[in-house]
Amino acid sequence: MSQILRPFEGIDDVRFGMTYEEVAAVAGAADDTRHDDILDLTAERRGATEYEFDGLTGRLSAMYVFKPGRGARIRAQLNGAAYVPVFYNGLDLLDPDGFAQMCEREPHRQGRTRAGVIFAEIGLVIAGFGKRLPEGKYVIAFGANYVDDYQSWVDA
Repeated sequence: MSQILRPFEGIDDVRFGMTYEEVAAVAGAADDTRHDDILDLTAERRGATEYEFDGLTGRLSAMYVFKPGRGARIRAQLNGAAYVPVFYNGLDLLDPDGFAQMCEREPHRQGRTRAGVIFAEIGLVIAGFGKRLPEGKYVIAFGANYVDDYQSWVDA
């Protein structure tokens, strides 16, 4: 089983701009839901994927696909969910070799803290915890209107 990143569209059949109900119809019921009042967003987790909805529009704005590793907080948050690899152009994005090949093939920029790499032309961040990139990582796929937000996030 695997997932396919579609730049600025989504992952597999889940598309940016979908409502909660549309995502549930495609991806199933949420395992967990949380709301962040400060950022005004709602996140629904299904397995090792978190679907982030814009609080103003109620529309899907980003997807986080986690690969459980050493991070205790993420392992606890995922509640034992299995990681399903995310592919783009035949590369497993969270595999060390796939990550290295992505960096060779696609324009990218690494953040100051070395915790994340943004591939702004395809709406993708590959992030790690601390300086262990690409170990203990996750993929963030986002819509075209969020590029500036994620470039700022990678630089923070």
